[in-house]
Amino acid sequence: MITTINNKHNKLNFSNEREQSQACLNSAEHEKNQGRKVLNVPNLRFKEFQGEWKELGLSELLDFKNGLNPKPNKFGKGIKFISVMDILNNAVITYDCIKASVDVTEKELSDFSVEKGDILFQRSSETLEDVGRANVYMDDKTAVFGGFVIRGKKKGEYDPQYFNYLLRSPFARKRIIPMGAGAQHFNIGQEGLSKVKLHFANIEEQKKIGNFLSLLEERIATQKTMFWVAIRSFNLSSNCAILFCSAMLGKEIGNERICSKLSPSRLPPVCKLCM
Repeated sequence: MITTINNKHNKLNFSNEREQSQACLNSAEHEKNQGRKVLNVPNLRFKEFQGEWKELGLSELLDFKNGLNPKPNKFGKGIKFISVMDILNNAVITYDCIKASVDVTEKELSDFSVEKGDILFQRSSETLEDVGRANVYMDDKTAVFGGFVIRGKKKGEYDPQYFNYLLRSPFARKRIIPMGAGAQHFNIGQEGLSKVKLHFANIEEQKKIGNFLSLLEERIATQKTMFWVAIRSFNLSSNCAILFCSAMLGKEIGNERICSKLSPSRLPPVCKLCM
């Protein structure tokens, strides 16, 4: 396996693949380009689909609600409880990946339930750039969500995986970020999210895009795993590990910051890859 990974023709270009996948969702903005109208379609598109994408407000697809604020003694047992960290630390949210649990009443479960296809938004952030980050819940088991989270309950037709990638795209972020406000902490509310409008393909095109980007994510995750297995298997010294990473990436690392997250600690993987 190490030989395959070390082949110079199989360099791991994680960041490039992410950029390409996001490019599929960067819809063209309404503007004049040398006197020609720019359509509401992405620069890259599956050839079997035609026509413009519809501009829809998030409130046309989602019903928004702020989350539950349980007392401290309610935590540690009961149903899974979605927090901001679950939104930020997962490609999609599933029941088993949720860290916290909470004891809730039947009414609280009814009012604050999260079901498959619902979208969760981060309400508050220390930086304006991170306000309104979103993720999708993709599990048949019902969970609940916390007070620093806004739930978008699905009411319109959309493909959940497509919607998830769309909300992460630079185009969507440019429209969500201005809705945040604050000084030391930046917040976004239901009203702000309701004003955001994005471009949506028809449901069949959404499904194809969502499946395609999901496969790309799986490939990237697999390559990362193979990469770190190779690093550990070689049991390299610090200097050798730097040279190894350079060869794998096809570029010089130079004096880039070294990440100490991986063990053994003397191995210095490239910070950009392990973050």
